[in-house]
Amino acid sequence: MWLEIHAYPHEDGLDIFFRDITDRKQAEIALREREARLRLALRAAKMGTWQVDLRTGAVQFDQALNQIFGLSRSPQNRDEWRECLYPEDRDQAEQVFEKAVAGKGEYDVEYRIVWSDGSLHWVISRGDIIRDEAGQPIRAIGVTADISEPKQAQQELQKTLQTLSTLIKASPLPIVVIKPDITVQLWNSAAERLFGWSETEVLGQLIPIVPEEKREECRQVRAAVAKGEIFAGVETYRCKRDGSTVIVSISAAPLYDESGSVNAIMLIFQDITEQQQAESALWESEERAQLAIKVGRLGIWRYDPDTNLVEIDKRMREIWGEPDDAFKIPLPRVMERIHPEDRTRVASAVSSALDPSTSGYQLSSRRSDATSRWSISLAFASSRTAEK
Repeated sequence: MWLEIHAYPHEDGLDIFFRDITDRKQAEIALREREARLRLALRAAKMGTWQVDLRTGAVQFDQALNQIFGLSRSPQNRDEWRECLYPEDRDQAEQVFEKAVAGKGEYDVEYRIVWSDGSLHWVISRGDIIRDEAGQPIRAIGVTADISEPKQAQQELQKTLQTLSTLIKASPLPIVVIKPDITVQLWNSAAERLFGWSETEVLGQLIPIVPEEKREECRQVRAAVAKGEIFAGVETYRCKRDGSTVIVSISAAPLYDESGSVNAIMLIFQDITEQQQAESALWESEERAQLAIKVGRLGIWRYDPDTNLVEIDKRMREIWGEPDDAFKIPLPRVMERIHPEDRTRVASAVSSALDPSTSGYQLSSRRSDATSRWSISLAFASSRTAEK
């Protein structure tokens, strides 16, 4: 219990009066605690408080705000406060303040301040206008926070986004961004060239390139990407505006919002139609070559000058009389299989074939055994390797 004591002396003694002030004291303690918590919250948020006497123009900053402004003492008036602002921001900040005083808006403004060392700092300031019973403005109070770090991060992010936007526009590969509902959010120039639809035609519309028979496959990929999966090199085909199809390799990755949720999907396409056609033609050519080798009972050998070994297939082993387990044999051993009268000619032909500037060789030779079987060889150089 808190008591307030009053004592009054008089000729008969001393009168003492007690008054219970517990409620008042508890209110004062609670007020001090609230003020302490407020100061702690302001300090943690890098915020300071200010007030302006609108009748005299006197300004008062608390210590935290002096630190934010890089000042050793509070500005004494609005002119001194204005001098702290970056010159290009002064008029805007002043106009917002005057509108708030006139009751035509709220005081909520971002501006830059200049420290004595010349460094720039961003702040955000918000305040209220206190009015008398007649409605006349008498005082302005508010808080100001240092937002230099988030502002710098925002500017860096903006630069990164601008760079990314430029790269996407200049990319030779078609890049498309779709929302989860498969409406198009981004469609670069390369996508226009490959698929035929212009950006204005597809933005905000369902992506038009997925054929009916591929929609389920597309849905499965979207569902997986929405869970955070990344796909690269998925080969499939898509529609073009003229009704034709194009074979593409697709890479897909999720894009996230500020809360970490997937809010879009980026698709990068590569036209592999010619590559697929070339691979198909190569496969058909190899099939025909294998058929020709089989029908003509031809043998194939490959000589590596680095190892001096000759790699031979089954038919070549039969022609040269090598055992079934002889897959690679030394060149001298091959020369032993050649008839003595033919060895010099064969050795010279092989040396000549190793020169990429030549067109290879074609010659006939005999085996050195009693059969004296004849064979005809054709060879050419390929990556420093003579092949037949």
